Amino acid sequence: MAINKGAMIKLRLYVSLGSPNSTTALHNLRELCRLHLAGQYELEVVDLYEQPSRALTDGVLMTPMLVLASLDPPISIIGNLSDTEPVLRALEVVSSDDTD
Repeated sequence: MAINKGAMIKLRLYVSLGSPNSTTALHNLRELCRLHLAGQYELEVVDLYEQPSRALTDGVLMTPMLVLASLDPPISIIGNLSDTEPVLRALEVVSSDDTD
């Protein structure tokens, strides 16, 4: 399901901020947001070292994990987000035709 144009996009990134993959994921997500979602997103970063109970409550099995919370149902993407295509496709910022 697509997000309505002009609607605020809610993103939640679960990280272990001491890890290189989590640091990279946060950097890559911020860059993706700057380039494609300027002024259209809310980003919550959840450091599971600081909030370990969130892993159990939210069903997080590994980090980094991005949850596109504005979608119904929400979509989770695991990894350092160096490949931004799955995120952009899920948000319908690019269509599958744009990447051929």
